[in-house]
Amino acid sequence: MRLPANIRIERLDHIAVVVKDIKEYIRRYWHLLGIGPWDIYYLTPPAHRETYLRGSSVKYSIKVGLAKLGDISYELIEPVEGPSVVKEFLESRGEGLHHIACRYDSLQSVESALHAFRSAGIEVLQCGKFHDSVYYYLDTEYLLGTVYEILYMPTEIMPNEVYPG
Repeated sequence: MRLPANIRIERLDHIAVVVKDIKEYIRRYWHLLGIGPWDIYYLTPPAHRETYLRGSSVKYSIKVGLAKLGDISYELIEPVEGPSVVKEFLESRGEGLHHIACRYDSLQSVESALHAFRSAGIEVLQCGKFHDSVYYYLDTEYLLGTVYEILYMPTEIMPNEVYPG
């Protein structure tokens, strides 16, 4: 395997943990560590679209909670419906660190990074679109100890909920 070269991280966006019950964990982080407020998003079709798992078209839904810690967000993810790498992770390993994510400032930058990873034999585990955003979970666990996500999110999305309200 050849490691990709010249991939530049434009911005570390978040660190993500998979959990069984996102609202329970948000309450724990808020009350125990004071982390918050939390923006909670429901990524469900049709806004969550063009979703693929290992190259096959699938439909899945997840809940995502994001809290800022300086310039980086802490993300909690709960699988809701359908097949996903998040659901597989929870079923095989339980709750825990799932991925780190880097955010790019242009779609072209994401596509360039994706091409570099694929050229090095690193495949996409899962990908999709949500509103005007696009994301790719890359199969990097054997290299980095975790999945690596690259994403482009040109506009901020309004959360479905905020905790505390």
